[in-house]
Amino acid sequence: MEKNTPTRLWWYWQLAGVLLAGTLLCYALIFLIGGLTEDSTRLAIRWSARFAVVFFCAAFGASAIRRFFKNNFTFWLRMNRKYLGITFAITHLCHLGFLVLLQQQFHPVFTLAKTSSLLAGGTAYFFVVAMLLTSFDTFSKRLTPDNGKCCTR
Repeated sequence: MEKNTPTRLWWYWQLAGVLLAGTLLCYALIFLIGGLTEDSTRLAIRWSARFAVVFFCAAFGASAIRRFFKNNFTFWLRMNRKYLGITFAITHLCHLGFLVLLQQQFHPVFTLAKTSSLLAGGTAYFFVVAMLLTSFDTFSKRLTPDNGKCCTR
């Protein structure tokens, strides 16, 4: 079976694109209906966190779910976990963007937070961005000592 044919890769990226387009549509509707207010920004923060946790759980739990429930959906979930993880990372970065918007326009979220909370959150975002970057073959091949020759994908 050919693993990385252009058609198959195009399908995977379409999946990520459709999921991201759906979340971005929800964010747009929140601001179109509520306007650029503190309440609508806080609503967008809540929904971006909800979307991100769903994508994270799907990507993280795909193998375990597949182990216990062998059906077409869990097979699909496991085969698409990389793109669900990418979708999680981008959605979570949108969450950060909404927090920055709240900080800049309405409420000093970051200035009122404890330093330990900011360090923990910053560290988490560092790992989210690292996970996002290493999801791409260009970056992950550069991280291996022999430029990716040991990896079989």
